This record gives sequence, C-alpha cells and structure tokens, in this order.
Amino acid sequence: MILLDTNVLVHALNVDSPRHPECLSVLQHAARGALPGVLVPQVLLECYSVITSPRRFAYPTEPEQAWGILRSLSEAIDVRTVPESLLDDLDGLLSQTTLRGRDVFDLALAAQMRSHGIRTICTYNVRDFDVIGIRAIEPAQALAVYA
Repeated sequence: MILLDTNVLVHALNVDSPRHPECLSVLQHAARGALPGVLVPQVLLECYSVITSPRRFAYPTEPEQAWGILRSLSEAIDVRTVPESLLDDLDGLLSQTTLRGRDVFDLALAAQMRSHGIRTICTYNVRDFDVIGIRAIEPAQALAVYA
C-alpha cells in the first residue's frame, strides 16, 4: 500500500499546476486499482484546507464543491480509518525526534501509516519523511512502477 499525500491530491485537482497531469494519473491509477494507493482522513482534510483557501489560490474551490470532490475521491480510493491508538503511536514517535510545529502533521501521518502497515508515501515532500523512517517516493516513481 502507498499513502497518497495531500500535495498529490492538490496538484491533481489544480489544472494550472505543472504537476497536474502526473498527479491526476496517480489518482486515476489508484482509483482503478492499478496502483495500491490509499488515503487517510487527515489527507482529505488537509486537501480541503488548501483548495478552499484564498491565501493559497486566487480562485479557491467553493467549500461545497471541494467537499463533493473529496467525497468522490473517498469513494474511488480506499480510505483507512483513524486508529484508536493514534495518540499513543504519536507519543512514541514524538519521543524519538525533535520535529516541531507543522511537522507534527507528517508525524501523525507516519503514525497512521505504521498502524495500517503502510510503509510508503507518495509525495513531493520526500525529505519530510526521512527523519520518520517512512519510504517516500515521488509520483513519477510510483507511476514508473505501477503504470
């Protein structure tokens, strides 16, 4: 299984992004089952936050439309539940690192991934996961293997 990171979803949904075709292809392959992609609720919520934000886009997606898009994605691609042990798992990871601030969200993803036996994340933020011990690959790498 490969967790699809927020930035992959955001680029796939942003037709103006130069990364749009590659990320859209990743989502399409995951939806067809050709790429073993999965999501977690945190990724969907982070994506909603980004695509509806006027600070991020001159023309942000309207909330109702954004939620509809994300609901459709969640019907096409497996969404793993938030494990009950998330806070305990996060506690263990926090004690092993000096990450601060917004990095806690990547740590929370890592905790969820470990709980579900997911060892790889598809992201453009590959370095963010080095410290955490998660294998991170870019969309092009995922497509090279699964497309």
